[in-house]
Amino acid sequence: MLVLLLGNTYAGVPLLSQQKTKEPQPRPVDILQRSREAMGGEAVSKMTNMVIALTVTSFTPQGNQVHQMENTYAKPARIRQRTKFEFGEIIIVVNGTEGWIRNAAGIESLRRSQTEDARVISLWIVYDVLQNYRSNMYAFSYIGKKRFANSTVHVISVRSKAFSHPFSLLIDTTSYYVVGKMVQRPAGGRFFEMEEMFSNFRRVEGVMIPFTTMMRTGSSTIGEISFHDVKINTDAPASIFVRPKN
Repeated sequence: MLVLLLGNTYAGVPLLSQQKTKEPQPRPVDILQRSREAMGGEAVSKMTNMVIALTVTSFTPQGNQVHQMENTYAKPARIRQRTKFEFGEIIIVVNGTEGWIRNAAGIESLRRSQTEDARVISLWIVYDVLQNYRSNMYAFSYIGKKRFANSTVHVISVRSKAFSHPFSLLIDTTSYYVVGKMVQRPAGGRFFEMEEMFSNFRRVEGVMIPFTTMMRTGSSTIGEISFHDVKINTDAPASIFVRPKN
């Protein structure tokens, strides 16, 4: 601290070495690189498909609704969701930008917003970002740090030409696991924000997989996803992603 005094001495003026400098923001790609290593490294890079048996519990004012599902994900951007109901089953398939739903009434095409929603809310999108964070498939912005599920996380906004709205990955500042996701979901012609909180991580074929996901909107928990079995790089035939003729 220096200030000009008589006799060419100084006091009261901050020295350059004493001035506080703003901490530079971390680069999203550096955080994603550390996250990729923490989530499995080369095992993440080698993922080509994933098959998950799971239970979805929806919390509603009328009570909990529980459904059994089997989800199959495969590169590039292919999803097959089979949900069992008392009256039968419903199958939703996304193959790139095309999507459809099949039930007892037949086959119906999905709207673009529904196709995007199926891709964005899937767990597969997390690993797709970690595989392609250095490509031009995605663009990233560092939002900052926040408290999330009793930990501090890096918030990284993710944009893609494939999606109308960005989504955010929440990466733990200590473990560098992806512990959450924030997405915009369509409902009634509008969009609402939903948080997904990942926990109960287990290693499957070298990849860290969250076996529990809690879903929240605002201060309300609206659902829980519990994995029972996860298979990676299994024999998932391409034919299951092909739209039937009728």
